[in-house]
Amino acid sequence: MIQQKNKYSEQHEERRRQILTESRRLFLDRGLDCVKMVDIADACGISRQTLYKYFSSIDAVIFAVEEQIIRRFSLRGDIELGGILDHLFRYYIENREDFFFTSLFDVYVHTHQIPEDLTRRYHTVIHECVPNIHACLPDGGTDSTAPDRYYVVAIHTAWALITRMAILGEDYTSEYHITEEESFKILRETLCGRLESANGTGCG
Repeated sequence: MIQQKNKYSEQHEERRRQILTESRRLFLDRGLDCVKMVDIADACGISRQTLYKYFSSIDAVIFAVEEQIIRRFSLRGDIELGGILDHLFRYYIENREDFFFTSLFDVYVHTHQIPEDLTRRYHTVIHECVPNIHACLPDGGTDSTAPDRYYVVAIHTAWALITRMAILGEDYTSEYHITEEESFKILRETLCGRLESANGTGCG
């Protein structure tokens, strides 16, 4: 009986992974507003009835894909700003489409009426993952001192550049005549140099 239950759980998780993989591919190819539940079901080779056993709506699928991305991004709590920035860029090089999807997701949640249960779950996931970044702040992110605010702004600035590169793709280099690596190096040196001059600490 236990073996049967474990086999069913494995099959359930495998099907769920397939749904999220195919959904992510469709979202990146068509955009979040142009994918319907029937499209996902067809891509997975399952019926809509089966799909609804896993996800109650297209919003639920979109949020599940974003949750995958959030949980995949991990960061040690013992590195300084320079290490955080380097981690962001390495993650981008290995997972470029994650940043592109997240940019689509950010627009989607601000232009659609999202069910409260999904919003609550999303904030729960964020709160589980955000401490990974907060732990890298000088005081663990427990107050709103100026250096901590600078860290947060610096991280968001780096994230914005990476998102821009993810959206433009190869056009970024051809349009601005600078590689992604060169652009990020300039930003890193600027942010770390500003931090060092502001409070006399190293950037890592």
